[in-house]
Amino acid sequence: GYDTEKADIKLIGENISKENKRFLIWNQEIPYSHCSIDLYGNETIMEALENYIDTIALWIKTSPIIGDTAFIKTHAHTMNRFFWENGGERPYDFPDVIRLFSTLKSVCEQADVDYEKWTVSEVITYLEKYDGALTGALNRHLLPDFSRLTINNGIIPVAERRLKTMGETESGLYGYYTQRLKQSDFFDLDDAQIIELIWKEYSKGSKILEIAAGCGQVSFALERCGFEHIEFCEFDERRVLFSEDIKKSINSNCYIHSCDYRVLDLQQYKLIFVINAAGSHLGVQDYELLAETVLSGTDVILRFDKYGKDNKIFEKLDAHDRINHTNIDFENTGVRGIIRYSATNGV
Repeated sequence: GYDTEKADIKLIGENISKENKRFLIWNQEIPYSHCSIDLYGNETIMEALENYIDTIALWIKTSPIIGDTAFIKTHAHTMNRFFWENGGERPYDFPDVIRLFSTLKSVCEQADVDYEKWTVSEVITYLEKYDGALTGALNRHLLPDFSRLTINNGIIPVAERRLKTMGETESGLYGYYTQRLKQSDFFDLDDAQIIELIWKEYSKGSKILEIAAGCGQVSFALERCGFEHIEFCEFDERRVLFSEDIKKSINSNCYIHSCDYRVLDLQQYKLIFVINAAGSHLGVQDYELLAETVLSGTDVILRFDKYGKDNKIFEKLDAHDRINHTNIDFENTGVRGIIRYSATNGV
């Protein structure tokens, strides 16, 4: 349906309404019924490879020119079953395909035109210079599932590099994150649930602080969902360095506090939350601080069984007559899980 009237096709550089969600496709005329360098296509494809001069001329003639660059997209993908059989040849290794691209390169050199092979990211970076609306569309906020996926894909190469060059302890991966890396997933079920909850119930302009954030995967995912004022706090210096490395790699604007969260002004936030802070230095001794924070109008979310060495702080907060408590996943699990504390009547 890309070519129908309802698709409302726009070219790069045209005015695009910000109200409608759109996506970018490379819409170039394809004169064949198969991939244009598919070895296992039909006779037309083989003829195109054999008559490579004519094929190159057609590519150049139909290539879109944006700025000072002509783009040639070869549609080099296939789902032909022969590619998965033993001994199946790959298009890029086929002599006729190699001849095709070698000739194209030679034609460019003779015309004094730079011949370059770009990745998708390089193409998008170039196109953004010519289309401000495209920049906004590509930077749109993601739904929670997709934000976790993109952040996870961003964390893994950083974690692998640090583990290889620095070792398990100094890399900041030691313990929990080493196991998550083995699973190729830096998000657990609690992470997914808290992201979903915040995404549904808090505005994107809310100022939010995550406590004991580790490498910051939850906060980074929330930022990718569109939250504009995300901060997180981590006491362990090695974890902080790990998170700073991730932040730089994924081009995040999250603010990272390297300190004990209790020295911060907690009442400046709309929400503070902690998913896993089972250290012995935390616990019921923080009751007054957290109670005052809640009564000031800041919501506090804690994970039952994962704040301090026991659950006494939950007992005290539950008993406060001016503090509401909601068990987010009680209906699903039958046990206490993520608990949200808020002031009664907003007082």
